[in-house]
Amino acid sequence: QSGGVFPVVFGELWNINPLVVQEGVYPLWHEKGAIGGLLKGLFGYNGNPYGMELLAYAAYLIIVGGAFIRAQVSQLAASQLAQ
Repeated sequence: QSGGVFPVVFGELWNINPLVVQEGVYPLWHEKGAIGGLLKGLFGYNGNPYGMELLAYAAYLIIVGGAFIRAQVSQLAASQLAQ
């Protein structure tokens, strides 16, 4: 994306990071602040996501969620056949 291969449509979608208080001092919820940094490390929190990032997250959820649901349905069907 930073190489300019993808169109501008995949640029920054929004920015919810609070403004920096002083140089090097970040508010708690900023992705470089205490809480935001913890969320970024644990869950990949990003206060200013790009379109490609959102697309990748959506694709992951669709693929993994679909596999999970498919496994649940087949397990339910197998348990109903066993009865």
